[in-house]
Amino acid sequence: MAFSNNLALLYYDDEFDVFTSNKTVNNTYFITYFDENIIAESLSRYSGQTTKDEAYFTRYGQYLSISETVSQRTRDLVAQLVNDSMSDHEKAAVLTEYLRTSYSYTLTPGDLPEDTDFVDHFLFENPVGYCVHFGTALTVMLRIAGVPARYVEGFKMSEEIQDGRYVVRNSDAHAWTEVLIDDVNGIWKNFDATGTPRELIFDEEPDEVDEDDVETPSETPEDEEDPDTETPDDEEVVTEDEVQQKTNRNIVLAAIGLLLLIVGLRVAYRKWKIDRMMNSTSLKPYFREVNRALAFMYYSRKPGETWLEMAGRMKDDELKEAYTELVQEVYKEEYSGEKGEFERRRALYEDVYGIVKGYRGTLYYYIHKYIL
Repeated sequence: MAFSNNLALLYYDDEFDVFTSNKTVNNTYFITYFDENIIAESLSRYSGQTTKDEAYFTRYGQYLSISETVSQRTRDLVAQLVNDSMSDHEKAAVLTEYLRTSYSYTLTPGDLPEDTDFVDHFLFENPVGYCVHFGTALTVMLRIAGVPARYVEGFKMSEEIQDGRYVVRNSDAHAWTEVLIDDVNGIWKNFDATGTPRELIFDEEPDEVDEDDVETPSETPEDEEDPDTETPDDEEVVTEDEVQQKTNRNIVLAAIGLLLLIVGLRVAYRKWKIDRMMNSTSLKPYFREVNRALAFMYYSRKPGETWLEMAGRMKDDELKEAYTELVQEVYKEEYSGEKGEFERRRALYEDVYGIVKGYRGTLYYYIHKYIL
């Protein structure tokens, strides 16, 4: 079965129940449906007629490249198994069957020795491995045989819930090989020399048990019931959606809790910083904080303006008087080296933020005084 449009051609492999495509489609497109038998007939008619010219190698040459580490005995093995009289599809089928029947599946193949080719070690030294070993070996062997092939990793889904929805588990992780079987239309077909962990290990059928070997527990008289034992009817059935909703709710609550913790720590830090500023022997930290608060009321020093000149622009007489005194004491500390004295630190600070609160609002006041 295939779906085609002017941008791409998708091929459906019924053996693995997956779609493959010769390119990625990123825009709206129309699908034309072809009967699977027609596609099979077309591929059969096309097989073996490929003209591998310059355009062919320009388009598919990257899928024929082979690492310099590939051993000569790997090349010799491929030459023994396939020959040029075979079509690419036939070569792929032969090599796939060879790997499937000659090597064993395991999730613990051991470590690869240093300075050793991965495929050579699997084929000749340690003939056990998992899908990565089989998929890599098949891809390399096909390329040696002159067949464009690409190594693919993904998930082979088999546990369908409903309406095309699947449960995907770690044991569904898989690697396989895609083989080019129609270079004109860019059709690739899946070839797989082994299965997934779920198929080969985790979902094996349990051994049959002789009923005579099973110990039957003593039966409880029908008229005796344990009042503390819940019947199946009393069990609460939790749906997948409910589990997801509970998970989402817990995530939101955790995020809110973390945010509140951060805000609380920030408020505590700001209060500690304010107390230290109020008790500092230097007026400079306090002066910077007051100017920061004044900026919230758009009182900022203009270019070329002194702090005293800025104080002169203040409309509130009490604020102007207190701020002028503060500036003079800061100047004394800065230029004479004497200790600046300003007894109204707390009062001026609270007055300034009180004006900010009335001018900008309560929320703005708390955020900028205790958080930012």
